Amino acid sequence: MFNPRGNLKIIRHTHVQAPGTDILIALMLQIIDGGLAGVIFLLPFVMGGRHPLGQLILAALAAITALAWAVRQTLRPHPNWRPTWALALISTGLILVLFQTIPLPQSVLERLAPSHANVLPL
Repeated sequence: MFNPRGNLKIIRHTHVQAPGTDILIALMLQIIDGGLAGVIFLLPFVMGGRHPLGQLILAALAAITALAWAVRQTLRPHPNWRPTWALALISTGLILVLFQTIPLPQSVLERLAPSHANVLPL
């Protein structure tokens, strides 16, 4: 950049963090790790029963982990998020979910599943 003295000089912008931000960033990383570990190691033990407790724990762990990740990304001076092939997989899954919520015309349903009306009468 150009400074008032007339010579070129590189000016670097640094981010000033609030005190204790590094500790909070490290805590968020531990919460993220704990949420992922809970999904991998705890959730299989509670998903097998007839009670919907496993679904509650899955939703809670997913929400807490996502919130901790978002807070960590917000607090970091240089948040990093690299698009990978997983983004294409997640996008495809979201499109599939959206496609499943759109009601299909009766003619398309009859072509895809001819015996659907006999199996599930309305």
